[in-house]
Amino acid sequence: MNGIRRVFDVRAEFDPATVEREFTIITSDYAVAVLGPIVARLVAEQAPGVRLRMQQTGPHVVDHAAETLRTVALAIRGVNALVAARI
Repeated sequence: MNGIRRVFDVRAEFDPATVEREFTIITSDYAVAVLGPIVARLVAEQAPGVRLRMQQTGPHVVDHAAETLRTVALAIRGVNALVAARI
């Protein structure tokens, strides 16, 4: 059991201050308006090499949810509802 735990507990180091990466966030235009400025400021301060790409939720996202969620970092269903997060 300990061997299995070690396999699944291994995670790549993530240092926001040094990472250079683009993250896609799928959310509503309302969530972008409410959360966007706050998130953008925090990312600029703590992770200057990170770029955020905001993508609006639409029919394609719903129709192809499994495929879409494999290619995004974060999906927000509402301001308080997180659907999926992957780093």
